[in-house]
Amino acid sequence: MQRKMCGTKNHIIKTVLLVLMALFSLSCNANQSPKKVVSLSYHQTSTFAQPDVWFDLRVDKDGICTLTNSSRRLRTEALRAVVPAEVADSLAKIAREEKMDKYKDYYAPPFQVCDGWQWSLYIYFDDKSSISSSGHMECPSGEGLKRLEEYLNEVWSQVDETKAEIVDIW
Repeated sequence: MQRKMCGTKNHIIKTVLLVLMALFSLSCNANQSPKKVVSLSYHQTSTFAQPDVWFDLRVDKDGICTLTNSSRRLRTEALRAVVPAEVADSLAKIAREEKMDKYKDYYAPPFQVCDGWQWSLYIYFDDKSSISSSGHMECPSGEGLKRLEEYLNEVWSQVDETKAEIVDIW
């Protein structure tokens, strides 16, 4: 009988500890605000050409979100436009879903290539964390960069370029 009581007490103590740990974990996660993108740069270039893809997003201290685009070849200036603040939230969601924080610093083939394409991605969050990754002729596996580029192109397609500000980039 004593052995059975001891086993029951241990079981109760373990259960109580597990419940307390779960509650503590939930309360810690509840206090964390989701990361918000405050800045993002994504560029992709190819040999002997101006940027093929060139986007920069900034969110100022007032929450105004601007997107700069110079994705046309041979353009020496870019266009900057105000875009909905939700764009930054959507970019943070893509980064989270695609686990971009796990990207290596640099991607390159195991052999030397003198020509080709390059890309770079820099994302800065409101909690001061960041993602920095780039590559030459190689990129991370998965759909992250493709999703990012498609989304930025979709956002830009909604911009009235006649009302965008012209900014010098070279």
